[in-house]
Formats: sequence, C-alpha cells, structure tokens
Amino acid sequence: MFDPTFIATKISNDWGNLGVRLPKTLKEAIAVYDEVQYVEAPHPYVDPKTITTDNVGDVVAQVTDDLVAAEKHAEAKRRVREALARQVLNAAGAAVPTLLEGLKPQFEAAVAKFQSAAGRLPYDLSAESLVKAGPDALAALGEAREASAEIKRIDSWLAHLVDLPAYGGHDSDPALRLFAPETPEQLHVLTNARANKRHDQLVKELDPVLWHGIKAGVPTALNTPHDIARIREELEEKARAAAVAARV
Repeated sequence: MFDPTFIATKISNDWGNLGVRLPKTLKEAIAVYDEVQYVEAPHPYVDPKTITTDNVGDVVAQVTDDLVAAEKHAEAKRRVREALARQVLNAAGAAVPTLLEGLKPQFEAAVAKFQSAAGRLPYDLSAESLVKAGPDALAALGEAREASAEIKRIDSWLAHLVDLPAYGGHDSDPALRLFAPETPEQLHVLTNARANKRHDQLVKELDPVLWHGIKAGVPTALNTPHDIARIREELEEKARAAAVAARV
C-alpha cells in the first residue's frame, strides 16, 4: 500500500546523506514536513483562581473549544502531515535530474576503481582462484569491495525512485540501474547475472550484476525507471530489426 509519509520520512532521513547538495525546494519541503511532528496537541487547563462570576461562562466556552480541538488534533495532524509528505515526494521527483548530475563524479570514480580492481582479479572469482592469483589479487579484492560499497549506496538510492509519483508505473530493474547496454547480448549478460543464483560467495559480496557487467565491458550509467524503460525498448527494437534482417 502506498504510504506517502513512510516514503517522505525515508527521503528526510536518507537523501541528505547522498553527498550532494539538495535543491532548495526539496530542502524546504523536508524541513516543513519534519516540523509537523513536533506540533503538540492542546492541553485544556483550568485555573480556578482566574475564574469569577463575570467570566465563568467564557471559561467554560473556552475549555469546550479546547476539548474539541484536542479531540480533533490527531486527525488534523495526520492530514497535514500527509499533505506535506506528498509535497516532499513531488519535490524529490523534480530534484532527481539535479541529484543525478551531482552523483555522477562519485559514481564514475567508484566505477573506475572497481574496473581497475576487477582487472587484477580472476574472472572465475572464488577463494581458491584468489589464492592462486597471489597477493596482488587479495589487495585488488579489498579495493573492489570498497568501490562496490560506494556503488551499492548509489544503487540503493536509484532503487527507491520507483516510490516517487514522478516514476509511478515503472519498474526498477536491478540489471539496468547501473548499466546502459548497447546490444541485446550485453543485456543478456546483465539479466543472466541477475537470474543466476549459483555465484561464488565473493561475487555475491561484490554484486553479480556489477561484477559481470564490468567484466563484460558493458557501459555504466545512472538510470532512473524512465531510463530503464527506454533502454529496454531500444534493445527490443534492435533485436526485432536483427531478426528481420536475418530472415532476408
């Protein structure tokens, strides 16, 4: 079930840790959303020392109003919080292109580090092949782990873009969030890596899609759900064209 407050809270907690500056509109939307949780319910209070024969009726009327307000407070707060949450989600969707540009240098640096490390590791990566490859391979595995952790952090952010209204109705295919395959064959490498459950534990640790995609030389990219749909459509068209050409 779609819960805008759950998603808005996650954005508030996580997006500030991306390592890029959030656009002003999004920062302001998050600030207002966060503030509503501190709004307290009214607490009717009666100080008998202030009541006189002249104002007792007014005091009763005021306490009545306070009691009604207290009773309605929770529902009012829920509605305001949900409206503000939707504002956060809309602002977040609008901010994605700017944030992607900000994340590119981090992503490209991590990919370059992973590529360099992967080039010094055996393709059939396992504890046994690692030992045979020697000390440099062990050092390379450490570098690959560091790079993989940074890439996974960004990938996790990309994975949750489908929660935003801006990307509603699209999926977030793990095989295509970080790669832009140019041929159906490259796509097959990625989807097969995703589907195969028999990878060595070291490959699983690094991420099978990332490992096989880099090893196969598939171009990397930061893809939104819209990008993923476009890439799939383009590759399906290439596959259809190739099938037609093969029949001629």
